[in-house]
Amino acid sequence: DKFSFSPAVIDGVIAVGAVDEEGLPAKFTNYGMRLDAEAPGVKILMATTHEGGKMSDPSGYVYDSGTSFASPIVAANITQIFTLHPSVTPQQLKYRLFGGVTLSGALEGYVRSGGYINFGKTIVFDGVKPFWVSDLRLLCVYHLFACVNWTTPHDRINDGREGSIVAFNLYFSKHLFAEINEAGVQKTEIFVHGVAGKEVKREFFRELAADTEFFVAVEAVDMAGNTSPPSRVVSFKTKQAEVFLAHTFEEGAEGYKVKS
Repeated sequence: DKFSFSPAVIDGVIAVGAVDEEGLPAKFTNYGMRLDAEAPGVKILMATTHEGGKMSDPSGYVYDSGTSFASPIVAANITQIFTLHPSVTPQQLKYRLFGGVTLSGALEGYVRSGGYINFGKTIVFDGVKPFWVSDLRLLCVYHLFACVNWTTPHDRINDGREGSIVAFNLYFSKHLFAEINEAGVQKTEIFVHGVAGKEVKREFFRELAADTEFFVAVEAVDMAGNTSPPSRVVSFKTKQAEVFLAHTFEEGAEGYKVKS
């Protein structure tokens, strides 16, 4: 996340890292929330020339490592998804790839999806919509900061069943909206990290305008891209900044600070 590597950071590009045989990040791989998922990239058996080349081997095969091996594995998975689901949209493809990963504690916070590619989960047929979020609520609000949370419906969190929740879409606007596709409504995708079962999600809004009303709704998404009905819209109003006189002991001078 500290450095921007092109083309990995370009919108629409799938950035892939490498894991070893135990599903742990390879020592040479990159990491961060700009990296979408991981795939096997350590000690990959590949075909080579019998002789005459730098990596030639009399057997015709050799083991090698690198993200250059992880990336084609993901490309093959995408081809397999398109073969079985020819009408899949780019959005649904993303949910299948990243919602269908095998979650790993070693990869949570390490890559955006929190896991490594799982071919079997990404190709399943799923015609069941996930349950809707019924308890979206405001948790805290200050003058530039607010927090909402909700409970994942029932126990269907990335457990492989039809309708299993793999992500949430959070909708956010400065005006009250009846439809999530209205102009001015912003959307944020949140992939589910953690074990199967019920859990509480929490989302923070930072750098907001002070003394302004905002509106939020959330919907659940399964691996096939099916969405639940949106939750009720929750509103909150940020507070005015409170200014008070404070003494700066280090400099021995008085100055103003903004209290949030």
